[in-house]
Amino acid sequence: CVALGMKVMLADIDVPDATSVQVECEAAGAPKGSVVVQRCDCRVEADVRAARDAAYAAFGAVHLLMNNAAMQSNNRCGPYEHPDRWKVILDTNLLGVYHGGLAFAPSMVEQAEPSVIVNTGSKQGITMP
Repeated sequence: CVALGMKVMLADIDVPDATSVQVECEAAGAPKGSVVVQRCDCRVEADVRAARDAAYAAFGAVHLLMNNAAMQSNNRCGPYEHPDRWKVILDTNLLGVYHGGLAFAPSMVEQAEPSVIVNTGSKQGITMP
């Protein structure tokens, strides 16, 4: 995306990891300020709304939302054996994507410019919550 001139927000709960991606993008030629990092726990609706607000503040509009929130289970998330982990995985993999659409869709429609939300997932997330 950055190579195509897009401005990018990396919204992640793991700020050091997102920051390392930001540094890689800048090393590859992304202009300063075109890649920003925002801490966001997708399980928390207020965090996702804050990421939306930060994206609009930084860039003025959002034209592409890659809506992907996932964590893997490593086969240790049975709802009866590991209920706490089960809840975290469902809150991330299901509600994380829901919160993204809920927060961004109205603003993207309201900006009256071409925009798209791409919801992604993985086989792991679908077959082994």
